[in-house]
Amino acid sequence: MPELNLLADYEMLQGFCFPEPAWRMYHWIGRDRNYLNRLYSMRKDYDAYLWRTRDSNSDGILESWCLWDTGEDASTRLETR
Repeated sequence: MPELNLLADYEMLQGFCFPEPAWRMYHWIGRDRNYLNRLYSMRKDYDAYLWRTRDSNSDGILESWCLWDTGEDASTRLETR
């Protein structure tokens, strides 16, 4: 949004470290479709949990409450903002 002097910062999306290892594991274990179905179910449940617990004011934006609660410990993504 140049008119507001805003730039997209996709590194702020939580979970960026998950897809590649999951895809590699899928291939390493013989392309087991059941594995993908279990991953999908787990991620779907986790997403529902986040929306129940991390949108305290119901504004449709998930909240991070401190530098270390994202599960990506030692990440500097939030410290430089």
